Amino acid sequence: MKRREKKNSSKRNSKKSLSGFISRDRARSRSHTNSSQREGKWLQGEGEFCGSRSGFGFVRIEGLDDDVFISEDRTLGAIHGDRVELRYREYTDRFGSRKIEGRITKILDVNQRMIIGTLCYEPSFKRGRRRMAEYWYVVADDPRITVRPVIVDGIDAEEGDKVAVKLLRSGYATAPEGEIVANLGKACSREANYDAILLESGIPTEFTDAELAEAARVAKREVSAEGRVDFRGQSVLTID
Repeated sequence: MKRREKKNSSKRNSKKSLSGFISRDRARSRSHTNSSQREGKWLQGEGEFCGSRSGFGFVRIEGLDDDVFISEDRTLGAIHGDRVELRYREYTDRFGSRKIEGRITKILDVNQRMIIGTLCYEPSFKRGRRRMAEYWYVVADDPRITVRPVIVDGIDAEEGDKVAVKLLRSGYATAPEGEIVANLGKACSREANYDAILLESGIPTEFTDAELAEAARVAKREVSAEGRVDFRGQSVLTID
């Protein structure tokens, strides 16, 4: 009987010790969190938004050594390359590391007005009692662009085609609307990917009759090797 009482007494003392330890730990955690919040004064700034394939991003602010981290739910629909206004703060986390985070409050200048990607189709489906309508959207080739514009207009295209989409960014949304302006062909084809690179780089592929005629006249001119190093008889590797 005495052994049981001693054992129960030991258990009660252990529970009290554990309870006291947890209470002290929680108190230290609250104290540290409060000190971090006091330390993190919110500031105003602006800079360029850099997106990532995971949805979050960073903003580069002139004068700051580190980029400001922007979580996915605080991007305000900004797309990689946009110039944005934001509120940010520096603080110390519970591990003692310095952090800097922020929230985008306004998109000052839109950089991405067109994206190139693969056209996808989402059929109608039922969610609870609601019937969700079918829609078309585009997955961008650039992994830093995670928004998937919903297609509302444009030229004909099929699922799996590589298309160029003009973004209709009238507001702030994670899924802006878009208009298909060019169909480059099947996304898996070599030709479509070549054309996508040319289009994304701004290299023209269509020319006027006058430009083509001028090119034909220039092509007929004789080229002299005088004053030049002639490599025509050698194998030369070039990188274009």
